[in-house]
This record gives sequence, structure tokens and C-alpha cells, in this order.
Amino acid sequence: MDISRRLREARLSRRRRVRIGIVGGGPEADLLARGYRKSHSAELVAAIHPDPAEAKRRAEAWGCEIHGTSLEDILVPGRVEAVEILAPLDQRAELAVTALSANRHVSLLKPMARDIDEARRLVAAMSRTTEIFLRVNDPLHFYPPYVKAREMVRSGEVGEIGSIRIKTVLGRPGPPATFGAPGGWPWPVDLAPGVPEPAGYLFNLCVDKFGLAADLAGEVELTAAYLNDLDGVRGGQGQVIWKCREPGRYGVMEIVRAPEMQIRSDYFPCDDTVEISGTDGILWVNHCTARLTEAPAVEVRRGRTYYTLGTECGLRTSWADAWHDSADHFATSILRGRPPRPGIEAGKLALQFLLAARLSASTGEPVEPDSIA
Repeated sequence: MDISRRLREARLSRRRRVRIGIVGGGPEADLLARGYRKSHSAELVAAIHPDPAEAKRRAEAWGCEIHGTSLEDILVPGRVEAVEILAPLDQRAELAVTALSANRHVSLLKPMARDIDEARRLVAAMSRTTEIFLRVNDPLHFYPPYVKAREMVRSGEVGEIGSIRIKTVLGRPGPPATFGAPGGWPWPVDLAPGVPEPAGYLFNLCVDKFGLAADLAGEVELTAAYLNDLDGVRGGQGQVIWKCREPGRYGVMEIVRAPEMQIRSDYFPCDDTVEISGTDGILWVNHCTARLTEAPAVEVRRGRTYYTLGTECGLRTSWADAWHDSADHFATSILRGRPPRPGIEAGKLALQFLLAARLSASTGEPVEPDSIA
């Protein structure tokens, strides 16, 4: 080991770390815990779950000194500085307000609320302090291929953006995407076979894509949606279209439920393709949580030039990397005293976009996201 590396590791070992507790969580919790344990800015000290046995199991697996069944168990002074809330959607906003009121930093799994009233409560809780941070934990914001795509779009790699298309295919678990992986995750309850309500797909698997679309193409002015029953047995489809505030810029998101299509994945069997068209070319980002085809992670067609980016050039492409980077960013931002991303305003805009699409699907009329207030 060279001297510079030893000095760096010595400095990192003496660095103050943010004491963090994870509250609730599904299969994502292990990825997030791994990210905090890997980070030099965080110390994962608590596992909270309503099932005492599960709380104890997670604490032992994650190396936590504290476990319990309630958020209040870790709001005792001196236990944690920050909480990561992965609880069910109907509990998130209330838990976040409780933690903020106790002067704890909060990372809140997307979507941050069920409706705008809950979002307003969170904004009000944040307005009472300038020293405590609340961020919406949207791992898609940190997925390395999307981070690269964002950089390329903003540097003008494909010129002035004209449109963005997002296609999401929901299949059934197939073989693992990587050798030796344990296999895919089960679908959330509201996405189980026989549940036709399309809102479950929007909240569970598409809210981050609404945020991604706004991040890459800009704020949305008007949206319309056509959502059929996305039944887990019969299949189904839906489409959301929108007009950005930027003149001449549009978007479309297609959602396809294909119950008989096997999709290789170590996570949810959900394969995504994002296509960004500009005046000088087209950029594609493929796969995300699954691997339906062998296409490279990033493809670019610019003028007469075509090139790809993937693991061969050092681009990380695992969905786990997004959770790891998200965890490290939250802890590092707290140490540096700067607001972590995505902020509450970005989370609120994504929620308004989603709710406007859902309202449009039920009324058959276009809806302005700004009207969802």
C-alpha cells in the first residue's frame, strides 16, 4: 500500500460521521444500508421496523447498535442525527414531520407524500428551521447512466432538446441479471396480480420518472394521460404526454404491463428506456433496474457519429450504485452543511406532475400541474 493511500485512509478514519437510523423499508433497505456502511461520512447505528424480530435481524445484519419498533425509539437525545424513512406511503409524511420537529435531518423515500396537503405539511415543517435538512430520496437521481446523461444534455451533446420519451416495461421475474445474484424482488402489494388500479404503478414505479423527465427536459406546463387497467394477470398499458414550459419541448411516457414477459433483473423486473432527442442528435439510456436486451447502458447518435458508454469505459451500471451514491450524498451534505438533493421543491414538482397525470386519466382532460396546489 502506497503512503498517499495510507494517509488518505487515516484521515477518513478520523472523520466525523453522521449517525443515521433507517426506519421501515422493503427490499431497498439492504441496498441503502450497504450504501451507508460503505460511506466514509455515515455511521449506520439504528434499525427500526414494526416487527421486533425483523428489527433485530436487520440490526444484526447491518451491524447496528440500536433496534426498535418505533421512530420515537431513536429520537432520544444522542442516538441519531438523521433518519432515513422507508415506511409505507401512508406513514411517510407524518414520520418525517415528527423527526423534523425533533431536529433530525430527514431523507424521505420517493414519493414524499400521497397528496399536496401532505406535501404542504412537510414544507411548513421545513420552514421552521434553516439548520435541519429534508431531502427526497430518489435513487434514480443518482443512477450513474442518468447522471452521465444529465451531464451530456446540459453540455449540449445532442443540441437543443426537443423531446424526451420514457418507456417502462413491467414483466415477471426471469433469471438474475448478474451471475450469482439472488434473483429479483417481489412486486409491491398494490402491483400484485389482480390489482388493476393504475395509480399503484404511478406511485411505486413511475414517480421517479416524472422527476427525471422534469430534471432532463424542464418544468411541465400541461399533461394528459390515458391509463388502462394494468392488471398483473391480463396485462395493460398506459401513456402520459406533456408539454414543457420551454417552447417546442415535449415528452411522452409509455407504461406497458406484460405479465408473461420474463425480464432478467436482480431487483424489480422493470426495464426502462429513455430517449432524448435534440437538434444535433439522440441520446438513449437503457435498462436501469433490469436487462431486457443486450443494448449498452448509454448510446449516442450525433451527426454521423455513433458511440456507446458502459462498463468498458468505467461507467457503473448497477442499480445498487444509485442507492450507494444516494446514501453517501445525504450524509456528506449534512457534514458540509449544504442541502442534499433532490430537495423538497423538486419532490413536490414531481408529485404535482404525477397527480396531474392521474387526474387527467380520470377526467379525460389535460391538466396543468400548477393547478394541483
